[in-house]
Amino acid sequence: MTRSVRTRVVAALVLAGLAAALTLPGAALAERTIALNTGTFDLALSPSQQASDLIMVANNGDEPLKALVYTADVAIDEEGNQTYDRPDAKPENYLSSPASWIRLKVPDSTKIIANTPYLEFEPGDEYPVEFELVVPNNASPGDYNAVVFFEMFDFNEGTEGATTQVQGRIGARIDLRVVGDVIDDLQMSDFEARTLVIGDMTPFSVRVINAGNIDKKYSLNLRLVGAGETEKWSQLLEENANVYAKRDRYYDGGLKFDGVGLGRYTLRAELDYNKEVGEATLAPEQIVVERSVWVIPLWLVILVIIFVGLPLLYLTYRLSVRRVRKSAGIETDSRPSRASRKSRSARRGEPDARRLAREARQERTSRGTGVQDARGTEPDSMDVSDEARPGEGQTELWADLDEEE
Repeated sequence: MTRSVRTRVVAALVLAGLAAALTLPGAALAERTIALNTGTFDLALSPSQQASDLIMVANNGDEPLKALVYTADVAIDEEGNQTYDRPDAKPENYLSSPASWIRLKVPDSTKIIANTPYLEFEPGDEYPVEFELVVPNNASPGDYNAVVFFEMFDFNEGTEGATTQVQGRIGARIDLRVVGDVIDDLQMSDFEARTLVIGDMTPFSVRVINAGNIDKKYSLNLRLVGAGETEKWSQLLEENANVYAKRDRYYDGGLKFDGVGLGRYTLRAELDYNKEVGEATLAPEQIVVERSVWVIPLWLVILVIIFVGLPLLYLTYRLSVRRVRKSAGIETDSRPSRASRKSRSARRGEPDARRLAREARQERTSRGTGVQDARGTEPDSMDVSDEARPGEGQTELWADLDEEE
């Protein structure tokens, strides 16, 4: 039977300007306005039960209009966009298509185009459209959603009515609960975020899954907390959002951690909703999924690059140059080796040694001038042999030079 029927007046205006009026300066803009007396019907029925109600549709504008009348199933894709699918004739889809369970009763003046009924309205006309919903006896318990649409259209000029030009539509929503075992199973999965955040931006993704058989409303919040559960940042992704039974919602994008400093934090996804415990009993419930993240400010990264990265880069360059020069046989060390320094020192000392040797020979020669030995030999004849071999001091000097070399 009917759980509750909200009979509020729907202020729904669909405007279509006439092309002729747009070309006339100062002409009044004509309006085509279609309105319903109610927007939503909430029904609770058991399998094999039925319910019916009346929708009043009126032309509140100042122009004649035509409106198609048909039903459609309501679905929400993973990005939260509502889609409306007209029922097909496939038997396998019948039990999951509440629009197929609805029969419409339209006025006798109703006409047909492409197997779809349509109404013709003059300004101020109002028609009753009755719907009757019969739940199949093998329908599964849970929530179902359908819409009775009234869609304005016009025949294209120069045609026989085979083609149409759609101009806008309005609908009365039917929310149905098939009575039975309620499965309230809201889940959260695929929560991903970078472990290392350099700067203040990071991508994320999370999925809300309704694995139950009833529609659920929820709120989804992201929070970044530090030590002692101190909140550093938060962002509300959804508030009072809806996910239909057996459907899921997917969220992704970028998070900007404004004002968050260096450190290790916990990023939390918090899903809040009311869980149905029993008939008409709701209890607050929260699902939490966490990820650990390190946040490194961009300014700190730049400092590390300047004071660590650049010196390392220079050192690498020097080592590579040294390897290239070594492979080419070029001495890489600009400082002389110890052996080289000794050799140069010996070469610098060589002229001094020769001078000292020459002075020693001259001194011996001067001492022996005019002196004969016991055999009467002239000193000059001895000087030849003495000069041929080094003297005592000269021998020590050359020995020192050899040792240094």
